[in-house]
Amino acid sequence: MAYVFHANGIVTGTINSFCLACESFLSSDQDAKHHISQTQHKQKLKEVPYAERFKDEGIRKFSTGYFCEFCNELLPIAAKVTLHIGEDEHKHNKNTLRLKLVSGDVIAFGDVMVREKAWHGLTDGICSVCNTEFDDENDHKKDTKHGLNLVLKPIKFAMDNAIYREIDASALQCLTCNTLLAPRDMTHHAGIYEHSIMYEKSRIKTNGVDKGIEEKVDKTENEILQPTKDDTKKDKTPAEDKAKIIDSINIYDRKGITINLENEVAYCRKCSITVPFTVTDIDGHVAKHSKVDNNDSEQKYPSHIDHSFNRMNINDKTSESKNDEDDTKRSSKDEDKKATNGTIHSRAPSSANTDNEENIEEDSCDDFAKENSITYNKGKGVAYCRICEVQLPSTLRSMKQHVSGAIHKKRAQPTAKLEKNLPTLSRTSTRDFVENACSVKGPFYCDIVINHEYCIPQLHHLLVSRMQNLRWRCHLCDMTFSPSFDINQHVRSDKHREKLLAAPVITSKSDEFIREVRKGLFHCGYCNLLVSSWDEMELHLSSFDHKMKRQNGEERLQSHLPDIREHEFKEQFDLFRFFYMLSR
Repeated sequence: MAYVFHANGIVTGTINSFCLACESFLSSDQDAKHHISQTQHKQKLKEVPYAERFKDEGIRKFSTGYFCEFCNELLPIAAKVTLHIGEDEHKHNKNTLRLKLVSGDVIAFGDVMVREKAWHGLTDGICSVCNTEFDDENDHKKDTKHGLNLVLKPIKFAMDNAIYREIDASALQCLTCNTLLAPRDMTHHAGIYEHSIMYEKSRIKTNGVDKGIEEKVDKTENEILQPTKDDTKKDKTPAEDKAKIIDSINIYDRKGITINLENEVAYCRKCSITVPFTVTDIDGHVAKHSKVDNNDSEQKYPSHIDHSFNRMNINDKTSESKNDEDDTKRSSKDEDKKATNGTIHSRAPSSANTDNEENIEEDSCDDFAKENSITYNKGKGVAYCRICEVQLPSTLRSMKQHVSGAIHKKRAQPTAKLEKNLPTLSRTSTRDFVENACSVKGPFYCDIVINHEYCIPQLHHLLVSRMQNLRWRCHLCDMTFSPSFDINQHVRSDKHREKLLAAPVITSKSDEFIREVRKGLFHCGYCNLLVSSWDEMELHLSSFDHKMKRQNGEERLQSHLPDIREHEFKEQFDLFRFFYMLSR
């Protein structure tokens, strides 16, 4: 009830209240309830809108000062408000009071939906909130013990609109993904691929534009490659199982199995059916093929697969017709040979020709990868698209299919504009740009404050991110590491440090922290995002998500600066005292 008073411009005390809009003293809650229902009060409150600078922070400017309706605090000047909105207590109050219950689901931050199952912590017969198993979901939700736990377990908020529930000292529940995490994993969880996908799916709107990329595909394609309603209700494939599938993605592709990592769908091109997304089921299905037909040639399956969106062009008959024509020509030649000689002498291709073809194929892959912002690694059998931030099979065919896909085309579109008008950008090396840098650590964050102007997460500063299945990705060195790898070992290496200090900072945008990782490849420090052209970076900088993350960074900067300045003052004082002692 207190927040209702605060939202009506009433500052509450222990017993009494005061209406800042009407400048009236209210002796009790009963008087306050009666007061906010009056037309005169509503009219006067309407005349005091939210302060333009702090309109998203619940701050109104009354004649007596700035009032924060989330925290019930009256602040005398705007400078105090700037400090206040950077405090953790204000952020927590703001996010908590904006939670809304809508038909069982919960809306957070005004545009992120937490599904009912996730809010209750229910998944696969286990309740994370109660730390117990159940038989019937509806019965468990009605259980009084579950209801009490739901009320007692606190909700926490972190960077990048991450929302968590604190289960106990050793476990947190990500309400976006409905998964349990160790507290130490919370800092990087919001940056991993799976969480990002779930977050985008839970978004309701972004400035009136749907967040996901909407593509018009044939009904048949959706039926084949998109999960059914029943499939979406199932829980995600276990991480260990999914990791094995990713490691074997090239093998499955050669065996005629298309893997859709985003929707967790495996599609058999030979049988035209979907296969359950587990290693056991996929391997079992591939084994059936070998019993029926040992020939796994891709010529039998000419349909074009888009690995980025996993769409099949079932209407494409070009490959099929060419194969038919080739077969017809071959058969007619064979008949002529039989008629002339009576026998056919087949010749095996020479090893020299085979090696030559492989070298040509490898050179073609390398050239194609360079032209399309793809990192090509023949040794490991994988390629990495820097535009879409996804791994691909390292074959030329797979890379071409990905580049021709709808999502890649949409994301790479601004690259074409780069050739026409290259903007004049001012650059300076990170070594020269950074005058001072300070690391600030908290329970759920680790920030780097640069030149007292920029506050970005430490991983963003190091140009490192988490990928699929918690794999580490160093954008600077263009390397990928296993989840168990100690990333500190890499970022502390001389090679990485030297590259980090040499990386050019774009100084043309003084309010942004942007570095050019490689020629034409730009990195946004606030979002840890790589784009392949400056035009694309300009589009990103104007996006709602980037503006929110930059605002969060600026708020954290304001909250960190007092402690940083105090720390610097103490260091200077200690240094002065040291030299003073030496001079005596």
